[in-house]
This record gives sequence, C-alpha cells and structure tokens, in this order.
Amino acid sequence: MKNQKTILVTSPQGGSGKSTIAVNMAIHYAKKNLKVLLIDLAIYGSIPSMLKIPIRGKGMSSLITALEQNEGQFLFD
Repeated sequence: MKNQKTILVTSPQGGSGKSTIAVNMAIHYAKKNLKVLLIDLAIYGSIPSMLKIPIRGKGMSSLITALEQNEGQFLFD
C-alpha cells in the first residue's frame, strides 16, 4: 500500500463532467490492473445511473453489494 493515492474530482458547478472524468480515470487505472475504489456522493446524476448499474436498495452499502455481486464485470462487458 505504499503507492496508495487519493484523487478528488470536485467542482461547485453541476454538469461540469466530474462524474465522467472520475469514471474514465477509474477505468484507466483498473485496466492497468490497479485496485480502484470510486466513490460518488453526488445527489443528482450519480455514477451508478450513468453506468446503468442496478441498485436495489438505497445508499452506498447497496452499491458496494451490487459491485461485489457483479465482480466489476459490468465495466468491461
């Protein structure tokens, strides 16, 4: 874990492409076989809806459960 990095993508303006940039960066690093944790706390236009990830519950725990069940395959199918 000595090479662990944190990248924050933020802007006060809605619709500026923050989620798109974050998703593209996460995919880029994942394709390089790096472990990636992407957390989106946006109220509107969240990353799960952008990637068409079915969320059965409410909140971050539901997203983590969906990711574990799909084992990340939804990104590269």
